[in-house]
Amino acid sequence: MKKFLLVLGLLIVLAGAAGALYVQRTRALANELVQAWELLETRQGMDLIARLAQRYPDNAEVQFLRCRQLALSTDAVEAQVVLAHAAALGFPEDQVRRQHWILVAFTDFRQAEPHLQEMLARNKDDRDVAMSLARGYMQGRKLRAAENLVSPILKRNPDDGEALCLRARIRLQDSNTERAAEDATKALALGSDKFYHFAARMLLAECMEKLNQVPRAYALYKQCKAERPNNIRAIYQFALCAKYVERFDEALEALDEFLQLRPGNIDALLEMSNLRILKKENAEALRILKMVELKYPNEPQVLAQLAKIYTILGEPAKAEDYARRHQEWINRLEDTSKDKQTAPPETPPK
Repeated sequence: MKKFLLVLGLLIVLAGAAGALYVQRTRALANELVQAWELLETRQGMDLIARLAQRYPDNAEVQFLRCRQLALSTDAVEAQVVLAHAAALGFPEDQVRRQHWILVAFTDFRQAEPHLQEMLARNKDDRDVAMSLARGYMQGRKLRAAENLVSPILKRNPDDGEALCLRARIRLQDSNTERAAEDATKALALGSDKFYHFAARMLLAECMEKLNQVPRAYALYKQCKAERPNNIRAIYQFALCAKYVERFDEALEALDEFLQLRPGNIDALLEMSNLRILKKENAEALRILKMVELKYPNEPQVLAQLAKIYTILGEPAKAEDYARRHQEWINRLEDTSKDKQTAPPETPPK
């Protein structure tokens, strides 16, 4: 009897310990979930949510959070997979459906649009749905409609950095560059830990280029390139700005980096030949152009630059030949354009 009571007591203690551990773990998860929702738009939150998703693969809310985080990085395909897992674990159906159409809009806006409009009609303050519609309208060049969806979001929350970046893109496309720069500047000031920080800096750099403030754009693209060394757009735009501010060696180095990522890119090679001409390295410029000509023998920019380099090198016959071929290309283009503008003859009545 004593042995039985001893075993029973031990089992009670173990059960109590297990129960206490379960309660402690549940409370810890609840606290981590609150923190993860608060940090959703930050890099710190990205790391936290990724860890939670690994530790709690069967928790519906954790998996839904992971889906939201993937959507912020526009990884819509992986996000749909994680969303399906969250749905299978029992996450509320209405929230799954809403998130599904937001994700579909990244790849097929036409299919998602009526569903998003229906949801926004039911709740005009649904920020994520309005943002999804605005992105789609921006891509479809319905710029006023897109801005009209984003501006109310910013009235409610002026520090919504993602919305500021989206409105900056819209305004940039609408040639409202100064106001786009204002939005990008505000988004950038919200902190380097925000997931949209890099995009905000790239947007501001593009605005500075269009406002002819190239030294400022050069400095911004240099920061972008340092932050993401393999981002081809940051590298290429930095090279162009470095050329403009006459930092030719930096521009050449950036173009070399770009060509390692995009071998044979004709635009980069032509820029490189231009830089060699500016540095009076004409033989190297010619070498690059002849290499490009082998692959693109009738490319008009190649023909024009070869005419230019042969003029510099004092070979007028070759310069005239390439200039003639370039002019023939222009004439063919003009003839094609005229043919398209000529109205077809009317069909006589029978």
